[in-house]
Amino acid sequence: MGISTVRKRMGGRRLAAGLVALVLGAAVLAACDGGGSGSGSSSKPVDVSELPNKMEPASGPVDSVTWNISPQPTSLGVPGFSENNYAPQSIMCDHLVALDGDWNFVPHLATELRWETPTRLVMPIQEGVTYWDGTPLTADDVVWNLNHVMDPAVAPTNQANVANVESVTKTGDNEVTVEFTQHDSTYVATVLATNFGAIHKPSVVQEKGDAYGTAAGGIMCSGPFEYESWQTGESMTMTANPDYWNDDYQPLIQKLTIRFVSDPNALASALLSGEIDGAYNLPLSITSRLEGASNGTLQRGKSVLFDVLIPVDQSGPLADVRLRKALSLAIDREAVAKVGYAGYGHPNVQAVSSPSSFTYGGDVFKQQVTDKLDYLLEPDLEQAKGLVDDAGAPSRPLTLVYTAGDPVHEKAASVIQQSAAQAGIDIELAPKDPTELLGLLTTPDARAGVDLWLRMGVQNAPDPLVAIVSGYVGKGVLTFGHENSAAFDLISQARAEPDDDARAELTAQALFQMTDEDAFPIPLVYRDNTLFLNERLGGAWLNNPYWEGPWAAVIGAK
Repeated sequence: MGISTVRKRMGGRRLAAGLVALVLGAAVLAACDGGGSGSGSSSKPVDVSELPNKMEPASGPVDSVTWNISPQPTSLGVPGFSENNYAPQSIMCDHLVALDGDWNFVPHLATELRWETPTRLVMPIQEGVTYWDGTPLTADDVVWNLNHVMDPAVAPTNQANVANVESVTKTGDNEVTVEFTQHDSTYVATVLATNFGAIHKPSVVQEKGDAYGTAAGGIMCSGPFEYESWQTGESMTMTANPDYWNDDYQPLIQKLTIRFVSDPNALASALLSGEIDGAYNLPLSITSRLEGASNGTLQRGKSVLFDVLIPVDQSGPLADVRLRKALSLAIDREAVAKVGYAGYGHPNVQAVSSPSSFTYGGDVFKQQVTDKLDYLLEPDLEQAKGLVDDAGAPSRPLTLVYTAGDPVHEKAASVIQQSAAQAGIDIELAPKDPTELLGLLTTPDARAGVDLWLRMGVQNAPDPLVAIVSGYVGKGVLTFGHENSAAFDLISQARAEPDDDARAELTAQALFQMTDEDAFPIPLVYRDNTLFLNERLGGAWLNNPYWEGPWAAVIGAK
């Protein structure tokens, strides 16, 4: 359905069924009541499709909860490319659209998403919303924020997402209209439902300047939790917003403290002792300690997390596609998954996606991507060696960077190094601090001499098209100047296609081409989401990405 209207009922603010299918032209995952507490680890194979979306609803409020997010956020303002920034910001700053616990896109500050034409999106803005300081949130504020994140100097990682936006203007007292140069089926998922679609009070952003979003400047938003304090390197504290406008997400936690424990063993000890109540996306090296916990449960959920190798230096040896293909063919993905993922990782043959990504066109993706690429499940050293011989072996070792102190990636990198050596490609491992790795996204000089980045990829929404647009073609932040015109053309067509089936066909073609012909990026493993939650708590979402909605507002007493 190309042009559609979706409305949100007031009062209890219950949402129209089939929202995503109507607004985005995308079918959603089948609703799951979460009639259990989730699925813990098991030595048996896991059917990802059978994992529940969420726990049973919480029974009531709790006075305080301590959570862990690591590493510490770099900013609560316009977000960097990091889950650690998204997670705390999304429970303090309302988005125009939210992703709920069942992976449905639902109206939030925007009460309706109305495509009046294929290139005009009209959004009435919720009335009666106030910032924490009591001042009203207006349509003018929405226009300012959406234009603010279109500025490359402000949000460089957002530029691919807004490439088709022509203008954002106020067209009524409580109405905002976005005009596009062509229809863009990804704008809701990549901007409005993400932290780029979070609304901050413009006058405070301007007054605070560079300090806004930092421990020194704080933030001013309208979300269910109100920012209170940030002790750099230690913790962040927020309290329940007593005047929160959305009945569906009234916060049950009265005081939420977020810690920044980065040492895996220290985190495990804090969770097992009850010092910390919960954490998502746990270091997999500690899952065996948490599986037998007497004070809580380790949960497993659907995920759009995938580990990939990204060629960084486009002037280095891997500018030659033959060497990229040789490396992809040489890697033993089964060994990578087994060596460090503790049963929560699975061999992956498709770039930029996981099986949970396919919330529409599942059969198309399976037939045209997963099944056709299953040859990558077994290394092919003979073909890999032949490609290296044709291209000529690199004259120096390739430098592979990964997060220092991450035992999962340390072990995975070692397997990749050994696999590559068997094909005649020498790799030197270079663990880096997380801050240094984030610098690769924005600082070209930091990329010099970095051939490969072993990185955990994260989609902002359960749709592979979203990840490709944001990261891996055109202006995507993870292209590092690499050009793939064939994939870019297919993705451009897919973005402009409102029909599910047609868009799935185009996206599947692009995914196959990126993996099979271009080997950029190189797929390795997809991960299940993990959550540890103290036994006194319930209601949590189990899916990832959880951070594109008010995830902490649903957690309360078990």
